[in-house]
Amino acid sequence: MGTGRFLLALEENLRDADAYRSGHDPEEGEATAEKVEELVAEAQQLKHALASHATVDQAIGIVLALGQLTPTEAWDVLRDVSMQSNTKLRTVAEYVVEWGRTGSLDGALRGELDRQLERHVAEAAPAPGDEPQTSG
Repeated sequence: MGTGRFLLALEENLRDADAYRSGHDPEEGEATAEKVEELVAEAQQLKHALASHATVDQAIGIVLALGQLTPTEAWDVLRDVSMQSNTKLRTVAEYVVEWGRTGSLDGALRGELDRQLERHVAEAAPAPGDEPQTSG
């Protein structure tokens, strides 16, 4: 199921739960009402997680394009920027995606991103003498 259809189904389930709660007789069973509340909370958490995951994936794409890295290496860059700047990974990803859109990124975060990109690009580069030999 695609992300868009998943979100639509999730929203429909949330609307159904709201409709159920508004017409629910409290004496029919507290267990059912509690279960509905748990499911609504879980659905909302999943919706938020899905949106955060998409943002992180977009940021990975931006970083791998900048550093000519693999997706795993780009993930490592974002993770390291998050740890070194003491900023949640999701927040770092949001800033990187916004930077890709606007060209504007906080100076401290930009500095840390540059440091991590430089470090990871250097680690990914072949050592001198390890370049593939071409026959001529």
